Amino acid sequence: MLAELSTELLVVLGVAGLGYTVALQAVMLLLSASAAVSLARLGPSRRSGRLAELRRTADPAPVTVVVPAYNEGPVIVPAVTSLLALDYPALQVVVVNDGSTDDTLERLVTAFDLLPTQLPPEAFAALPGRPVRAVWQPCRRGIPLRVVDKEAGGSKADAINVGVSLADTPLIVVGDGDGLVEPQALARAVAALRDHRGDPVAVGGTILPVNDCEVSAGQVVRPRVPRNFLAACQLLEYLRSFVVGKAGMGALASVTLVSGAFGLFRTEELRRVGGFAVGHLGEDLDITIRLVQQAMDAGRDMPGGPVLQVPEAVLWTEVPETLRVLGRQRIRWHRGLITCLRDHWRLIGNPRYRGFGLLGMTYLTAFELLAPLMEAIGYLTLVAAAATGALDLVVAAAVAGCALLAGWLTTGVAVYLQERRFGRYRDTADLARLFLVALAEPFLYRPLTLWWRLRALAPGSTQWGAMPRKGFVEAT
Repeated sequence: MLAELSTELLVVLGVAGLGYTVALQAVMLLLSASAAVSLARLGPSRRSGRLAELRRTADPAPVTVVVPAYNEGPVIVPAVTSLLALDYPALQVVVVNDGSTDDTLERLVTAFDLLPTQLPPEAFAALPGRPVRAVWQPCRRGIPLRVVDKEAGGSKADAINVGVSLADTPLIVVGDGDGLVEPQALARAVAALRDHRGDPVAVGGTILPVNDCEVSAGQVVRPRVPRNFLAACQLLEYLRSFVVGKAGMGALASVTLVSGAFGLFRTEELRRVGGFAVGHLGEDLDITIRLVQQAMDAGRDMPGGPVLQVPEAVLWTEVPETLRVLGRQRIRWHRGLITCLRDHWRLIGNPRYRGFGLLGMTYLTAFELLAPLMEAIGYLTLVAAAATGALDLVVAAAVAGCALLAGWLTTGVAVYLQERRFGRYRDTADLARLFLVALAEPFLYRPLTLWWRLRALAPGSTQWGAMPRKGFVEAT
């Protein structure tokens, strides 16, 4: 009797796992098709040849770029240099040094000839944050840069809020202290926001790994596929996430996340919602959800979706190359997702929030939150079935093969769309390396990410952990 019950349980779990796998791959194929259509419809106002004309004929909205920085010494100067080189006339850059213990501040002071200046306390009163120790500005005129040195808040959100308080422009871009922004990225994002038929609350771009890319004067001049295996796997993840996932969700008006590495927001809306949540591990997802909820609860009409994805607005960022740092990052990300979905569970599948709630939040719950649990149950079911002799090797091999092929197909679509639409990785050796990494990824990399996401279910730190920086590869 017990053996029969065990066999029936294994069958139920096996069918559930198979159904989940089929649903996940079907969704990814749908997003792939949606992304292909979306990229083919790229608006004329965001094409390269139109950006100069756009800036001449339209009054550009002033933008403040807020860059939180904690121990970013090796990369902070090229990152700020790339921001100051943005092809956008109405720009202010605010770097918030969140009590760095390395030479981040010293490098900024030396590179940009900064001098201390005084600002009244009310300049930082819009949002709460740790006390400001000093504000630095260039001694030379014409450099739109401010560096705020504050006490460590132990949170990226605290640093961002201080920068948002200081901003006096209608739009804000939240960036990263280790990122290199492409010169036209900001103009593309602002143009997309201005020309959009709806009234979105935020605009997101594409994030790509800068590891091993050749850099000159704060700009990526030769994109390369990272030589480090972990970094190359992250490139594939980012391509699937931004070129397929977010582009596809954007076409379905259901994007739920504006990445904390590059996101465009309206200043007053950020302040009205209370700024970024200090101590939250998923502060970028949380602020996106709260801004959407605030706008939709107020009855704002946002045809085309509340969050706009602009895939051609690109920021290059250094990604982890060691198991320890990458694991810490992924555990933090998944804990942030768990917290966000717990805090905002009322939006999940809620038709009041249209595509954002029905599709976007449901996708996060079903295929991001539950994915590691379902995957782990699937592996355990296979082991138990093999141990009891209930495993049909032909069926198991067929299911595993179909899952692998579907995953490789999604990866292939992401790489193809990236090369077809943007053509960044043109070197044959780079593409060959990417192909080999894609073949190995399901067997060597995916089990690691599964383990880290399962570990995220246990309580842990909510502090802003630093990632050791290798620095950029300068072009010769």
